[in-house]
Amino acid sequence: MCGFQFQRLRVFDAAAEAAAEVNVLAQRIPVAHRALRDQVTRSSTSVALNIAEGADEFRAAEKIRFYRMARRSAAETAGALTLLVRFGVFTPQDTSRAVKLLNQVAAMLTTTMVSVDTRGTPGPGPRAPGPGPHYKP
Repeated sequence: MCGFQFQRLRVFDAAAEAAAEVNVLAQRIPVAHRALRDQVTRSSTSVALNIAEGADEFRAAEKIRFYRMARRSAAETAGALTLLVRFGVFTPQDTSRAVKLLNQVAAMLTTTMVSVDTRGTPGPGPRAPGPGPHYKP
């Protein structure tokens, strides 16, 4: 049984998979691009961690804020990977799986934010909003 809401989210799984893919790529980034290596590692990790933090937030506005930060970090990660391709560190084929996963995460987050916004803030008490469209069965 899952204790935290994020453990039930497919979007978290996709974000974690993207972060793992980026981590493998980051190990191949040469020292000359270490700042970008650190940035891409931090931003990809931030996607998953902001989803986890937002999933266990009870207030809709805060939940959406964390999901929005996760979506921005996904865009930042994809942007960093694009720069690394432009710098000749990777080929588009090298980064295609990670970028595809990041695009999927961004789309799922958008759907989730709309769903949370439509449901609104739950009443007082320790209950979380009901499962959204991206909960695992």
